[in-house]
Amino acid sequence: MQLSEKPWPITARQLLAHQSGIRNWTREEFHNTRRFTSITESLEPFKDDALLFEPATSTQYSSLGFTLLGAVMEGAGGAPFMDQLRASVFQPAGMESARDDELPLLARQAALLRVNRKRSSLAATTRLLCATQSGPGRSSPP
Repeated sequence: MQLSEKPWPITARQLLAHQSGIRNWTREEFHNTRRFTSITESLEPFKDDALLFEPATSTQYSSLGFTLLGAVMEGAGGAPFMDQLRASVFQPAGMESARDDELPLLARQAALLRVNRKRSSLAATTRLLCATQSGPGRSSPP
């Protein structure tokens, strides 16, 4: 999959600086729980969109620009983005627990969030107050 032809070229620097003209997620897309199977597939929602402005003439935050940059890295590096990060960044830096989003882990976190939301907000408020008041001779709850 490729982005449709744009009237101006876009550089990696413009993508990194949020100056590419590529839009950000819409509210609906941001709240969507769709799981893409690849970075290339995740270009689908915006691949045919017009640019918001000529690159390098304005600044507009764009997570989608970073998605495109990941796809470019996959194409240039000839390997999946996360494999490249593991080999070039995580392993040399000794980052043993760095990982991509894992659907089962995210599902467990979402389940915990639902359980925690059902609890009284009083418990959360108490934890916050104890944490902000902790200091010499005081302790915050575990």
